[in-house]
Amino acid sequence: MMSHHRRTAGLLVAVFAWLGCGATTVSLTTLLHDARDNQQTASQKYEGKKIRTTGTIIDLGFKRFKSEGSDTRPSPVGSDAAPDAEAYPYVILAPDDPKVGSMVCWFGRDDRPTVEKLSKGTSVTVVGQFQEYDQDQSGLMAAFGDCSFE
Repeated sequence: MMSHHRRTAGLLVAVFAWLGCGATTVSLTTLLHDARDNQQTASQKYEGKKIRTTGTIIDLGFKRFKSEGSDTRPSPVGSDAAPDAEAYPYVILAPDDPKVGSMVCWFGRDDRPTVEKLSKGTSVTVVGQFQEYDQDQSGLMAAFGDCSFE
């Protein structure tokens, strides 16, 4: 009887892993359009949520953070080419219409070998925790942390 419960528990773990551990699937276009319509409402809607989305890689690299372990979201410093072990990998994804905006997804240092194998123009699905919307010289950007690939 005990082995049946172990098999059932193992199956449940596999199903939750397959489902993305509770991640909500949202198109990248929707994430960005929501913010264009009302950034404050969109931020509240997605704040702290685990989101699964797909986009095309328009940039990728590695950056160090100024303040590890602080309560605020760290700010990247240094060059994308920084090869040191302290740098975190990231990818920037665009939806089908890149004029809508983009998304940066930060990964853990252990994901570096996976990110190094990727190239611009590749379509990927990621799961990450929504952090915030931001504006930069290229336009609207959604920022995600604790990302993983599916």
